[in-house]
Amino acid sequence: MSGTSQTGHRASAAGFYGWAWPGVPQLWRGGEWAGFAWAAAFALALNLQVLVAFLYTDLLPAIGIWTGWLAIGGFWIAGLVVGRRWTKRQTRTADAYQAEQSLYSDAFHDYLQMNWVAAEAKCAELIRMRRQDVDARLLLATVLRHAGRSAEAKAQLDALVKLEGAEKWGLEIALERRSLDELNELANNSGIAKDDGDEPATLSMTGGAANKDAAGATAGLNRATRNAA
Repeated sequence: MSGTSQTGHRASAAGFYGWAWPGVPQLWRGGEWAGFAWAAAFALALNLQVLVAFLYTDLLPAIGIWTGWLAIGGFWIAGLVVGRRWTKRQTRTADAYQAEQSLYSDAFHDYLQMNWVAAEAKCAELIRMRRQDVDARLLLATVLRHAGRSAEAKAQLDALVKLEGAEKWGLEIALERRSLDELNELANNSGIAKDDGDEPATLSMTGGAANKDAAGATAGLNRATRNAA
């Protein structure tokens, strides 16, 4: 067996058998201090009980020793219950994250296919699932601009800049605002209604605005790259 295989086997065995020790799930998978506290407290209590039960037997009467073992058993069961609940929460969170990423990929695919209705519906669902999803809100603003709904796109950008983490899309947000401004200016100059649903054709007339549409694509590709990493 190669060294790499042996290392992987030991890590797998440690991860498997470690679930029997209170606090190990939180410490092993989450790196949480609470898990360390559970594991350390149980180790300390178990070591003290072993010393009293087998080495310093004269410190406590038999009833005290048996009470100590019962306490250790209760501690162990409580630790297993807490670890089990923590694991279930982590699993639910991971499943929700995977569902969110899949939905975002579908929304971005619809955006690339110029299916504005489907892309908007999926972006709205992402935001309903997690209102702080800045990526989905930026994509939604881009989709709304394409659909010719400038006022709604601007409202999404205004809401986006107030969210934590929006600064990472500062350039893309600025490009989106510039595209909206150019669209509105063109509509005002030509007498075309802003929200008539014919925005993609209008954009092709601006030249510069069409180039700025890379903001939505950049956001989607960057998110896809982060997920793949």
